[in-house]
Amino acid sequence: MRIGLVSFWFTRGQAFCTRAVREIFRDAGHETFVLARPDKLKKRYRSDGIWAADGVEVASDNAIPQDEYLAWAKRNGIEVCFFDQNEQFAEIEALRRSGVITVGRFVWEKFLPDDVDRARAAFDVVYSLTACEHARYARLGLLTPRLHWGCWPELLGRESPPKDPAAPVLFHYPAGYLEIRRAIAPTVKAFVKARATNARLIVKSTKPVPETERIAHPHVSY
Repeated sequence: MRIGLVSFWFTRGQAFCTRAVREIFRDAGHETFVLARPDKLKKRYRSDGIWAADGVEVASDNAIPQDEYLAWAKRNGIEVCFFDQNEQFAEIEALRRSGVITVGRFVWEKFLPDDVDRARAAFDVVYSLTACEHARYARLGLLTPRLHWGCWPELLGRESPPKDPAAPVLFHYPAGYLEIRRAIAPTVKAFVKARATNARLIVKSTKPVPETERIAHPHVSY
């Protein structure tokens, strides 16, 4: 099968997940093609390091024109196409009408009730990766199969060196852009409440954590 994936293609969670999904399809013997979608603000994409891969084309813009979708799919003989947090419902519906099976997922809190009918028209399948988004879609009247995410492929077979039992246990919290689903304060409160004297929490984000979101604790760093 010839499978297309439309996604960011630089250091973001969406792109890492797309890379992993692509490897799953490749291991199963399918041909895969990526249409790299630049981000809105800086038009970013990567073509170096792990992002230097065959079968990757860079779209002209974040809002990919309908004709560009159709031409890319026809040129590569795409039979099934996967999307991640793509709200170009009309363009994806056109791709579906051309005969391509369309599959997608969304960041659950950004998927609105008004999106349900448009998603039904654009996608053959909308799927969930977490229990919360699966439940929310059900409340909106959209039945979505839930896929369970496994071990990151690049970590399979790796062994960690033995650690000193007395050494601190480090927990890393990826806070991203500090959006609502990455709420920092509740996470830190839960860590502090656990009273694990040998644990340390490191909060990492793409921009400084506001003072109003910080909870001072000797075992928490931002």
